[in-house]
Amino acid sequence: MIYAATGFAAASLLLFNLIRPPAPVQKFNRFVIYEPAAHRVELTGSFTGWQRTAMKPVGNSGYWELNLKVPFGEHRFAYILDGARQMADPTLPVREKDDFGGENSILNVEARV
Repeated sequence: MIYAATGFAAASLLLFNLIRPPAPVQKFNRFVIYEPAAHRVELTGSFTGWQRTAMKPVGNSGYWELNLKVPFGEHRFAYILDGARQMADPTLPVREKDDFGGENSILNVEARV
């Protein structure tokens, strides 16, 4: 009887571990920048393959925002204003120079335990 109960408990634990959804490998990150004079703001970074992604204006407030899934880890990114001017995120102090004379912000996306 004890062996049956032990076997059932082990099988239940194994089944639970097999059907439990995998831990996410990315999470949503909200990017926000205040640029009231801009007509268009885009985000580009290592997590987009350096492809530009359009941000949306928040009413007439001058703020632009974008919610985007970003993989866990360290990433580089920048904002592109009106299709030409690159700008690092002014709210993130960690930056590095890029190969083209500009600066990229460094974003570290961590999993919460």
